[in-house]
Amino acid sequence: MKNLLSIFILTVISSVTFTSCNDDDDYETIQLVEKVKIDSVSIVNDTMNVFDIQSIRTYQKFTQQCEGFYGYDYVHTADFDRNVTAYKFKNQCQLWIGNFHRF
Repeated sequence: MKNLLSIFILTVISSVTFTSCNDDDDYETIQLVEKVKIDSVSIVNDTMNVFDIQSIRTYQKFTQQCEGFYGYDYVHTADFDRNVTAYKFKNQCQLWIGNFHRF
């Protein structure tokens, strides 16, 4: 019984070791994160009730295909005011000339 248990534990440890050492290079590494200008904002309703959730969409224009949306940063400036900053990422990929829009 102890021999069967030690074989099982050895199998589990070796499986975890081999799968955790698998390098997956099928993705592009982010090289840079910087601010991006918000071109337009789409708000579904101009009013809302307390505790309601509303979708607010922002649109940005990226100049290269190697750029994409990274995230937002909110800074509270008053009780009901926030400054919103959008960020884009850049990675190393093949560069094509032109304007690319991602929504």
